[in-house]
Amino acid sequence: MIYKLSIMKAIALAVSIAMLSVSYLPTLAWLPAILLVVVIVVILLSLFLWLHPLGQRWWVVKRTLLLLVGALFGLCAAYFSCSQLVSKQLPKCYDNQVVDLTGAVAGLPNRAPSAFDPSVSQWHFDLIAHNLSAEPNLASSNSQCSLNRLHGQRLSLVWVNKDDLDTSWLHPGRKVSLRAKLRVPRGLVNPKGFDYQRWLLSSGYSAVGRATELVTVAAEVSASASQGNRYGIDSLRLAIRNQFLRASQQRGSRDQVEANSDEQSAVAGALIALVLGDKSYLSQDQWQLLQVTGTLHLLIVSGLHISIVAGLGYWLGGLVARLLSVGRPVFRQYIPSLSSVALALFYALLAGFSLPTQRALVMVVVANVFWLFGWSRNPWLGFWLAVVLVLIIDPLAGHSQGFWLSFAVVATILSVVSTVNKHSAWIGAVKMQLSIFIAMLFPVALATGSLNFVSPLINLVAIPFVSVCLVPVSLLAAVMSCFEVLASLFYWVYGVAVWAMQLLWRTLEGYTHVLSKLVAMENHGLLAPVAAEWIPWWQWLLLGLLVACTVLPVLPRVLKLVCLSAAIALVTSNREPDFTVRLTVLDVGQGSVHVLQAGGRTMVFDTGPRFSEDFLAATDILSPFLHWSGSHSIDHLVVSHGDADHASGAQQIAQQFKASVVHSGEPHRLPWRVDACHRGQNWKWQLSTHQSVDFSFLWPEPAQIASENSNDRSCVLLIEWGEHRVLLTGDISKAVEWQLVAQLAQPLTVLVAPHHGSKSSSSHRFIMAFKPQHVVFSTGYHNRYGHPNPRVLNRYRELTDATIWNTAKHGAIQFVWHSDGNFDAYGLRGERQRFWFE
Repeated sequence: MIYKLSIMKAIALAVSIAMLSVSYLPTLAWLPAILLVVVIVVILLSLFLWLHPLGQRWWVVKRTLLLLVGALFGLCAAYFSCSQLVSKQLPKCYDNQVVDLTGAVAGLPNRAPSAFDPSVSQWHFDLIAHNLSAEPNLASSNSQCSLNRLHGQRLSLVWVNKDDLDTSWLHPGRKVSLRAKLRVPRGLVNPKGFDYQRWLLSSGYSAVGRATELVTVAAEVSASASQGNRYGIDSLRLAIRNQFLRASQQRGSRDQVEANSDEQSAVAGALIALVLGDKSYLSQDQWQLLQVTGTLHLLIVSGLHISIVAGLGYWLGGLVARLLSVGRPVFRQYIPSLSSVALALFYALLAGFSLPTQRALVMVVVANVFWLFGWSRNPWLGFWLAVVLVLIIDPLAGHSQGFWLSFAVVATILSVVSTVNKHSAWIGAVKMQLSIFIAMLFPVALATGSLNFVSPLINLVAIPFVSVCLVPVSLLAAVMSCFEVLASLFYWVYGVAVWAMQLLWRTLEGYTHVLSKLVAMENHGLLAPVAAEWIPWWQWLLLGLLVACTVLPVLPRVLKLVCLSAAIALVTSNREPDFTVRLTVLDVGQGSVHVLQAGGRTMVFDTGPRFSEDFLAATDILSPFLHWSGSHSIDHLVVSHGDADHASGAQQIAQQFKASVVHSGEPHRLPWRVDACHRGQNWKWQLSTHQSVDFSFLWPEPAQIASENSNDRSCVLLIEWGEHRVLLTGDISKAVEWQLVAQLAQPLTVLVAPHHGSKSSSSHRFIMAFKPQHVVFSTGYHNRYGHPNPRVLNRYRELTDATIWNTAKHGAIQFVWHSDGNFDAYGLRGERQRFWFE
């Protein structure tokens, strides 16, 4: 029996590894060849076993065959799932084209200020497509270029309500006809940060776009049972959200104090995120507080919340079973597990059935099945079975940080649960929490860029409070909000939930206040910087082994302490980068973010655009990259000028990374006091006794700053070391370019093209004077300005032999000058190619 179980776990592991490996392939075209090789090996091994007696000596061959069969199953399952994801995407021949759509609104529509004009509101909503058509000249006889593949698929759309029209049609299940400009799902590719395209594919979106015209609105759709259930759940979620917001407004108006009203809105947003998984009502300050305290997992519906509800369901089911088990003991066995799964499923649906909730629900179902059928003595088999099921549901889950953290927590619990049971409930809970803290300390540190020894203390208090008080009360309020007869009781329970959330929030704020009073936390050992980029692969393996040894119950405490100390020393040890100078042009869409790193110092030029209320290039792309590369402070921050695509989030970055010096061409447009840049300012970074990096502002002229337009006030920065020159130009026009030519006319190694390649810049005289070896255009894919202008591109190609780079095409672009004199230039979209990129 033990032999069979070990084989089953090994097969499940083989299936998991095979499925994970498929998601890392640069193209699915390789997979049929890999499958053919595996099939041939399986056939040969099968023939070998058939021709020879099945003696004990062939056990290695038998195990190998079983593992290969498991791997073959994993490869086939992943290939089928990934192919389905790709095949359901908008055909490229319709990319960025206007399409006539008929479909039904789904999900929770969300309102937010427009990123271009905050006075105009825009709505984000999902549409289940029923019928699609395009202009006849766009149609194609090619079967690969058909809109039929989008029938029944989910689209993510944005509608800008410029004329302040009625928005009552934005209701789940409402059938609408509209025109929309659709785009193939595509994300930004950076060394570190959120992979939006992968998330779109995993979440089932076939296209994204902007609704340009609302044609007709019909009554609620009369759909099939499955669609009716889908829209019914979404309608229920919308009703609960509206009830929470209405209750918040009533409490705010009753207080008649603006500060209290704002606090009620913030608390309502946190409760909506906790109950419905809708994060759109969380403010930027709330996001930052949760990230600083390491408690983001407490308010974003995840495995923690699903497991809490599943446990609550099991306990309630046990109570019901005791009442019904008089004379029928069978009820005591089945009702708790069924209640646990049912309540977990209800909460997962209420939270939008997102990928984290699906993952947690799979674990709950597997755990209850194993418990129900008496297989709980083999928890690791259930563990690997859950991994396989999650990968079947989401073949790209291996690229999600939450996937690894969730299963790491479960693995830790399984490793220590046998020793926890020997102690009292309180001691066991503390020991379990301590083990999870140790196991999660290093993955979280590698993700956030610092080893935080303080945040687990707040989690030690917050997790039990959220589990026992906040989640049950909030869900009870949500259920009561659906019944008018319970209206008065709902407002009372909602008030209790508000009180609990306020208590949690004030505790977190107090925690951050205490942290802010600690001076030089790194020197006190409370925070230790971690540079994940410079940890080699063999140290990753060693770190995993040390952490595993730390939480294993069989090892003595002294050895565990040694392993923990070695792991801490490993991730916090100083590592020298393998380059002398590196320039990174981050992929931030239609905007600009450049990072130059040399000799342990960091210069940031521009902080990029704001994509939405809760997504900024500065905090969600630049900040993770700086932490990942080991830059925990900014020596010099330059904000070329005040336009939103260059300066959004600049203050947050300056505060977070303690920018020593800040310059801008338009300091009056920034929300805090900074110095103005002007020609003649310069500084130097000494790399060695014989080498330095020199920085010089070439523009603007001090006497001309006030008379220039906004773009021509941009700081223009020249960076020099040895024979290499890099020119960062902001959004200057041809008039400023001619001034620069008069100052300096020397060949450049790298030129970041002025104004994203606009036709108002990159003049003949400018290009001929500087003759760059590499030209970079920082633009958005299918941006509305048409950058870079085709004439500008042709001008660079005709007048120079420069290599042309475009972040829209190549992703983030890195120029690396190594200490041995070698030079590398590459775009990450090609360097880290995945099959869903194209």
